[in-house]
Amino acid sequence: MRHFKQKFHGPETHLYFLLGADSFLHIPSWKDYETLLGLCDFIVASRPGFRVEALRLVIPPELFARRGAAHAPLDPRAIVLRRTSVYVLDTVSSHVSATEVRERLDRNESIHGLVPPRVEEYITKQALYR
Repeated sequence: MRHFKQKFHGPETHLYFLLGADSFLHIPSWKDYETLLGLCDFIVASRPGFRVEALRLVIPPELFARRGAAHAPLDPRAIVLRRTSVYVLDTVSSHVSATEVRERLDRNESIHGLVPPRVEEYITKQALYR
């Protein structure tokens, strides 16, 4: 993210990190995750039934913004951090997680029917997640 911030630095540039809710829940295991949370906004795709409050539990309390922060987004569901925000994309209709797809591939199991056919074909041809 630091690379992209330097490369695309400018007053009109805004970077977002898009990932699934399952991945965001593991963010404390990422290298320098506290720094990363301050470098860009996050868009977290959740599946039906996912409890958004679970996302707050993995963010260190000292990273949260004070109430009424000047940069607070209009979206009342957004999680406002000191310099960035975490937006929840809850319109994802799939019940399948990327984690489940990766785990199946790790076990050499089929992902047929979990992802669209063209995505399955691309993953297979490119030997992704192997």
